[in-house]
Amino acid sequence: MSVAGIERLIAKDPAAAHFDVEDRVAGSFRIVREAGRRLGVPELILDRPKQSFGITTDQWAVKGGPLEPLIGIAAKAVDIKQLRSLQGTEPTKAMTLWCLLNYAVLQRLFVMGHNREALQDELSDNCRRVESEGHLEPLLPFTV
Repeated sequence: MSVAGIERLIAKDPAAAHFDVEDRVAGSFRIVREAGRRLGVPELILDRPKQSFGITTDQWAVKGGPLEPLIGIAAKAVDIKQLRSLQGTEPTKAMTLWCLLNYAVLQRLFVMGHNREALQDELSDNCRRVESEGHLEPLLPFTV
């Protein structure tokens, strides 16, 4: 439908343009949870309340920080320079990096068709590398 067609519908019935944001968000979560169920994500993960990482964003997005092992995973789907430019202590960049890392993992799994087990092995190798460089406490087990 064209923009003009949508405008005509709204002109006829202004209530048609109204939507409840909470209903839309709740609907989105239902879709994501159902997709998770189909992929075998355990119910205890799907139904738990939203939780933080337990550390502030100024700590987890720094170079050599907890997200470092995912940079190598993501670099096969997203420009490494873009990923590195988001590393640091600025909360907005940290959240953008987190979103881009998620995007890259999904891109590799569902668009590029990479095997989940191969990504897990790659992540384990990256964790060992980061640990051996002395950046972090032991990260394993860390799974995709």
